[in-house]
Amino acid sequence: MWEAAVMQVPIVIFPVSGGGWTLDDAVALLRDLMGQMPARNATCMDEVMAHVKKQGVMDVREVEDVLLAHMGLVPTLRRADLAVGARVSHPKHGPGTVGELMGDGSKSVQFDSGDDHRYNRSSLHELTPLEDSDEEPSALAEHYKRVCAHLKLDEADLSLWLAEHHKVVEHQLSVLSWQSCKPRRPIEASPVVPCGPRDPRPAAPPRCLLTQGPRTIR
Repeated sequence: MWEAAVMQVPIVIFPVSGGGWTLDDAVALLRDLMGQMPARNATCMDEVMAHVKKQGVMDVREVEDVLLAHMGLVPTLRRADLAVGARVSHPKHGPGTVGELMGDGSKSVQFDSGDDHRYNRSSLHELTPLEDSDEEPSALAEHYKRVCAHLKLDEADLSLWLAEHHKVVEHQLSVLSWQSCKPRRPIEASPVVPCGPRDPRPAAPPRCLLTQGPRTIR
């Protein structure tokens, strides 16, 4: 998928009914490749990083964000789905630290004021990762610059392009359904393609990758 992203090859996403693999699962995996992939494929990430290092990519987050952006899985690259110990800020409660990860996927945050609050997936957007605002701004700006270079995007267009591209993907997923195929009945689908107020990408080659949960079909 990395080569598809950097070569602007569209990746078509199909929802698989009853497959036990959701969009949230895909996002969680791609945001934590080093943490989640070893359990699925012990040697995968060593091979991936050895490959991308030949292209000057040293940070796995660069790989993660390029894939998330190219596939339109997120409207922003800001990391609100934070690991335990990450520093965050809330508009009302101020700065705090992500504490316990609950069994339902929600996270508790211990704020510097002494308050303790819990946030589920639908409310995580209320938390701003401090690395995106107060901590290491120059390093983060360089990271986004590299991501944009891979995606052939102007840095000024990134935020709007991500939101528009994600909106298109969400719409495609809402109308696509994976139906049981009768014998000799073809699978019909429309590719999810990049979009935006000004799409800097060249016309997509007449090929794509089909992703079905953790499997990839070429």
